[in-house]
Amino acid sequence: MGKACLERRYNEKIGCIFLLTAPVIFFNAESIEIPICTAPGDQLYPDVCWDGEAFWVVWQDEELGTIRGVRVNEEGEFLTDKLELLPRANDGSGVCLPCVAAGGGRIGMECRIRIGHTEFGEEAWGVGHNEFDFYGKPLHNPILFPGTDYDFIDGSTPSLLFGGKHFYSIHKRNYETHIDLHSSSGAFGFDSLMYYTQVWQSSAPEIEFFPPVACWDGSKIVIIYHSYWEIAYLGALLNDSIVWQGLGENFKLGRSEYRANSPTGDPKYQSLINLNSRFFFISEARANEVKGLIGYDIFDSTCMPIKDSATLLDFNPQIKCWYPDAVSDGNNFIAVWENRFQDETVHLYAIEVDTLGEILKSGYVVWEGPSNQQPALAYGAGKFLLTWSDNRNGDFNIRGMFFDTLEVFESIEEKPQINQIIELSVQPILNRISVSYALPQGHKGTLTLFDLSGRRVDARQVRGYGSASFNTELAAGVYIVRLEASGTTLSRKVVVVR
Repeated sequence: MGKACLERRYNEKIGCIFLLTAPVIFFNAESIEIPICTAPGDQLYPDVCWDGEAFWVVWQDEELGTIRGVRVNEEGEFLTDKLELLPRANDGSGVCLPCVAAGGGRIGMECRIRIGHTEFGEEAWGVGHNEFDFYGKPLHNPILFPGTDYDFIDGSTPSLLFGGKHFYSIHKRNYETHIDLHSSSGAFGFDSLMYYTQVWQSSAPEIEFFPPVACWDGSKIVIIYHSYWEIAYLGALLNDSIVWQGLGENFKLGRSEYRANSPTGDPKYQSLINLNSRFFFISEARANEVKGLIGYDIFDSTCMPIKDSATLLDFNPQIKCWYPDAVSDGNNFIAVWENRFQDETVHLYAIEVDTLGEILKSGYVVWEGPSNQQPALAYGAGKFLLTWSDNRNGDFNIRGMFFDTLEVFESIEEKPQINQIIELSVQPILNRISVSYALPQGHKGTLTLFDLSGRRVDARQVRGYGSASFNTELAAGVYIVRLEASGTTLSRKVVVVR
């Protein structure tokens, strides 16, 4: 039975409260859901990677706020505190849309950074890059590129990967003049000291409305980007080298559908992964003027599609598909994305695809909150970690789900009773202890506060989703918060220090 452990410290004027354990959530025998960050305010746009020993999860704390992260093992145990990886600048410049990758015994993290405005009044965005050890300690000072060149508007979400020796940042760069706007994709390689150089650029002049995507297959870097002029997906092949490798493209995919316009700004439009010399490319798409579709291609090591055309998934006019991500488990491809409904609810849908492009499973994987969005997926040590942002408790929080094999349900109504959540979390707040809980629909529970001797300090009945506060003036000591519901008991230990 998996569990998450976290040591969290809060300093208040009246003293310190040390939270020694964190929520444990039981889904079923094959999946475990844990809250990764439930701090006040919204946490958005998570990304996740496997570093060879554990998972790293990063996210955006508040709109244009701080980038934070945490390391967690495959059992759901937190191996670090929640770390501030890249803070908002002193001048208020925003940071957003992080990505994370691992390799060479270190962690690479990137995000978009607002660096000011161009002479034409448009926001100017750069890309920030930094590297860390497995404990989250920075190995260098962070790098911002293109620095102070405000003619460049790096409006693209970066794609970060590790080759055999180097980290690479692949993103779209825009250049604005008094006449028009040019844009092209570029790849930037970093040596071990974080000196970087541009190693590749798509053919110029070019117009590209969407961010590129890339992956490393063990021998080469494969990049895919979308050309407005050619109305096609183009690709490039690079070596793991930080010397200039030229302009242009090396191959063209058969699919030419435009991606749809995302409702969430400029985030993740597509994903590219490889498995046994096969590549799986999934992206937002449209066909016959129908927007909000999902399409995927599979092509071989020579970058030739193994099917005549892409597979387009279309649900119904009330559902639009956004924000895809994908990973390989060594046998098949797993992809997940948002299904957005007309009533503004959002749930996560997933498919499992074999290397010939056949769908083996398809259905919903996350639906508990009214809005489950921005999925990110990684695989390691025989387990998947799916992360996303949801607002089941009001604010958007980062949650994670571990599973061995993909289990899906064709419709949300088909979810089995065993997959209902029982959750308990404790947030130390000035002058009180705040408790959040989540019970199966229609179920009641008892929430009780005990001191270490077993004396009941306070108790109340609860049901559904919600929160409660123990406002008792607590003396220094150890206390237990216990939730009893549906035949299950969850307990949390809280130490109050005066």
